[in-house]
Amino acid sequence: MLPTEKLYDCEDQLCKYDQYLSGLDEVIEHLRQKHQLSFIRRPQGLGISDSHGHVWYCFHCEDKTGKDHRSFGSSEDMWRHLNSCHNYNGELKKIKLEQ
Repeated sequence: MLPTEKLYDCEDQLCKYDQYLSGLDEVIEHLRQKHQLSFIRRPQGLGISDSHGHVWYCFHCEDKTGKDHRSFGSSEDMWRHLNSCHNYNGELKKIKLEQ
């Protein structure tokens, strides 16, 4: 599990202005906006949950009840899901944990 207080780096040449990201919430938002992974959505602003306590949605996957998306209650859960189920042409591999 990756702690959220770590510093992350996007190695994509086109992301030179958003290179350093401090937390998984910023990393996921960066992927959503700058890498145009539009299947990643959030209910409101970063860290603001919906009425069910979810802070991220994946509209590429269906949940077990047949909804058109899966919901996640934390950035850590969403990050694990993205890494285990999605690669999208290596976009996730461009994000590196700074040592």
